[in-house]
Amino acid sequence: MKKAILTLAATALFTIPCPAMADDLYSSQFHICMDKSQNTATDMLDCMQQEYERQDKLLNVNYKKAMAAAGKVSGKTGQNGIRDAQRAWLKWRELDLPLFQYGGAGTHSQIRAMEDYLEKTALRAKFLGDLADMMQ
Repeated sequence: MKKAILTLAATALFTIPCPAMADDLYSSQFHICMDKSQNTATDMLDCMQQEYERQDKLLNVNYKKAMAAAGKVSGKTGQNGIRDAQRAWLKWRELDLPLFQYGGAGTHSQIRAMEDYLEKTALRAKFLGDLADMMQ
């Protein structure tokens, strides 16, 4: 039982992003923008939207790289697996977002929802990039 708990704790430690890891996910433009926002909700949301657009582009680039690498390594089978996983991930991301509406309709809820959406997108973009690199 103790071994199972330790294994679970170790797994959680290495799979849950910490703030230092999250900082590495985002562009320098995002950090500069957020610093300039002075915690103004509208400005923060604008910064997050701009970074989301950057991360979404990276996600698409890395998806294409992963698909190409999978095609070389395992053909259509690998590509189908990545495609199916990506479609499921996109659906999960969309279904998960409305959960923040239950926290209220205020500005804090909007910021937290956008922050979550951005983080999920950045983590997935990084994952797909790492996956493509691993298959090279």
